[in-house]
Amino acid sequence: MKNAIEDLYQGWVDFNKQKVLTVRKRPIEVSTFQAEVRLLVHTSVGLVAAEPGDYIIKGVRGEFSVSKKDVFEQTFEVLSKE
Repeated sequence: MKNAIEDLYQGWVDFNKQKVLTVRKRPIEVSTFQAEVRLLVHTSVGLVAAEPGDYIIKGVRGEFSVSKKDVFEQTFEVLSKE
């Protein structure tokens, strides 16, 4: 599987003829809460359904996004519980 992914990645690089950078997100604090019920959230891509357990995140520009619990826990670190 790793070779297939590497081949796909290399093909993407060759196709686009772009320099690919390895980057890390800056440590920016945002606000979030975990949904207890199904919610419809207005995001930059339209209405997105948040299921119980999903996180609703308010970004640095006031925009909202929805993240599944497993992705949230891999991406964010909880700094305080208010």
